[in-house]
Amino acid sequence: MKRPLRLWSKMQKPKYAGKIRRLDDIEEVIDDIVGVRIVCNNLSDIGFLREILESLPSSDSESQYSIALESGSQKTYVDSPKPSGYRAYHANLVTIVPGLTELNRVRGELQVRTLLQDGWGELTHEDTYKPGVPLPPLVEKLAKRMADLLATVDDLAQDVRYELDRLAQTVVDEDPSVLDLPSQRPADNNEELLDKPISPSLSKELVLAEAARIVSELERPAPLASIAAQLRAVFGAAPLRTWMGYPNFKSLLVDAAPDIQIVNIGPGYVIPRGATPSLDWPAVLRDVLP
Repeated sequence: MKRPLRLWSKMQKPKYAGKIRRLDDIEEVIDDIVGVRIVCNNLSDIGFLREILESLPSSDSESQYSIALESGSQKTYVDSPKPSGYRAYHANLVTIVPGLTELNRVRGELQVRTLLQDGWGELTHEDTYKPGVPLPPLVEKLAKRMADLLATVDDLAQDVRYELDRLAQTVVDEDPSVLDLPSQRPADNNEELLDKPISPSLSKELVLAEAARIVSELERPAPLASIAAQLRAVFGAAPLRTWMGYPNFKSLLVDAAPDIQIVNIGPGYVIPRGATPSLDWPAVLRDVLP
């Protein structure tokens, strides 16, 4: 909730002051009295969340809704940052709550930032120094440079994300070229160790148990590649080269968790038991599952 003094200060700005004549005008004119922030890892996460929001009903809809996206409220400061260097995605959400005598529409602002964008806000006190508050020119210059540098790092982090996802998907698709990755080549003096069979009675049970544990914690669909990557992170690349004797990763996963559903669409997804399609599911799954 915006603090009363902060709200009063914002109301005095020319952009808003001329539109406020009555007390009831405040909540219509000022759209961030209530605010929520989501901090995610990568730029692609912002895009995914935006797709979810755009699938919500519009606040202009006459049908009933629990939460809706306010028409025309989206602001993309990621590609077009503010002069200060601020980057984020904003949108207004609307919900309907019961009052004493009638239903009321309540609006709040949602801010979505990456970890680095949020870090810039904390380091530069962006939430403290709002427009209209004079800042020393050097502070403005340094803050802008910092924002541009972190934006470059955000791009690099996204490239890392894409590459890791690609490698993980390659494993699921059983592309033999993944075995040639330098990170998976054993040292010369250990080559013969990796050629020896691993104890199937122990290793297979451990891998199946870990796969079952990962799947049991799922609440929504997960890409096959992400589960494969988690297993490889625990057991290493070499022991899982042949997926413990299974013909492929999917066979291993079904044996570990027979009650899951595997959908071979796009990168391939695991659907946990009892899960029902919802707006936060990938659109490709919502379109094909009942």
